Amino acid sequence: LELSVSAQLSATVVSEISATMVASTLTSEANGLYLWRRNNGQRLLVIGLDDRDNGVARLFALDYFKKILRPFFIPAESAKSGPDAFWSFVTVNGLLVGCNGYITLYTPPTSAPGSIETKPLDTVTLKANASRTTTAPGALRHLCIFEDRLVGVPSGSPNTVVMSDPLGEVYDIAPTAVAPLGGMHVWDSRSSFDCIDASGGVITGLAPVGSSLVIFTPRSTQVYDGFARRTADPDIGCVAPRSIAVVEGQIFFLGPNAVCVFSGGKNRTISEGISQTVGGLN
Repeated sequence: LELSVSAQLSATVVSEISATMVASTLTSEANGLYLWRRNNGQRLLVIGLDDRDNGVARLFALDYFKKILRPFFIPAESAKSGPDAFWSFVTVNGLLVGCNGYITLYTPPTSAPGSIETKPLDTVTLKANASRTTTAPGALRHLCIFEDRLVGVPSGSPNTVVMSDPLGEVYDIAPTAVAPLGGMHVWDSRSSFDCIDASGGVITGLAPVGSSLVIFTPRSTQVYDGFARRTADPDIGCVAPRSIAVVEGQIFFLGPNAVCVFSGGKNRTISEGISQTVGGLN
């Protein structure tokens, strides 16, 4: 999908992106694309960029039809990146939530007209129970939505899946001057679980399909149904998180030596006809 979207970006758009960035940003790597549908009906192509050498993250929003490119405002202390950064995004009630393994940001509904602000997911204290302070993971990977919860993998715990409270929940928080927040701001450790394969590999991707959350490591494919986790394939997993694509209830992804498809049981390889090409991928 990312390759398809990238192919539609004209040379003019690419030059616009380059012209918008300062000289030190020209070496940034575009490693995340996402079509964001806002509550006002506007559709924007979100482009995640990482200046990995300098540890700086940037986001841009492209209105492709109007040929308008706008940067997101990311506070300097939050614009973090690194050598293994890659962006993943979801939309929650029209708000964009994104992470690159070093930061997790969202766009608040109170942004000024014409600007795209971001805030980090941070600690909140619930007014209903002032003794309960919940901490949203500061740096997530593999962001997705499963059973109306925000799901991800903390960078500091690469074999743990964490989940927010239901996204439809609304909480009052302290102090009273702060507007109510939704469930994506409230994370409970009781909703997390570990996912370790025999080879010791870390989680490389998440893919919700129907009533199941499929969890990949480099050498295994596991399935969580909301109550229990089972290993569907102990031998084949995903080695490239951005290769995962869900199509009509099936998951296509790049395995250790082939393109594979998961349909509920053991994975099947489907790239026999291009095995030399796939074998040459890094």
